Amino acid sequence: MDMPCDAQRTLADEIENVLKAMAHSQRLMVLCCLRDGEDSSTVIARRTGFRPATVSHHLGILRHAGIIASRRSGRRIIHSIESGVATRVLDALRAA
Repeated sequence: MDMPCDAQRTLADEIENVLKAMAHSQRLMVLCCLRDGEDSSTVIARRTGFRPATVSHHLGILRHAGIIASRRSGRRIIHSIESGVATRVLDALRAA
């Protein structure tokens, strides 16, 4: 069954926004860390070698784009991938 054009446009717009937010090597590295499971920005900074401020900056962009979600766990904030589109893109990149 064909998808109506307006639904295709909506999906295309969503995918475009996700790809724009992901189109940065440091954000891709952050997402690769989160693809393995949820983590705090401190752990992500240690795993990537980025400064904590850099990780926080990129997490904010990814959160604003709707790619990740953040929740509080005690004093830490835990981040995880929320976007199914982003997950599929990361899986495709890993398979390449």
